[in-house]
Amino acid sequence: MQNNFAFFAVRNLFTVYCLPMTTILVVDDDPAILSGITILLEQAGYHVLQASNGADARRLLAIKPDLVSLDIMLPDDDGIELCRVIRQQTHDTPVLMNQYITIKHQH
Repeated sequence: MQNNFAFFAVRNLFTVYCLPMTTILVVDDDPAILSGITILLEQAGYHVLQASNGADARRLLAIKPDLVSLDIMLPDDDGIELCRVIRQQTHDTPVLMNQYITIKHQH
């Protein structure tokens, strides 16, 4: 239920606010979140680049995405520091900072 709400919110955010953008870099180390956001954005007509870690994200910045959806907690990089790098390289690229928390129920 939590993930469905997050994807619904992301879908509505991108649909309403990002119509003129074409290429979006999605950075997340959780395969389910990366896949879910990618599917929603591609269904909305966006070209999506995927990175599951900071090193891949840094390489993909050379393509100059129109928007970056960035997970704050990455296994090999600090999302805040990566945001600074994005700001230095592309001064006007919007960055959407994300942090998804998985809640596990005890049985």
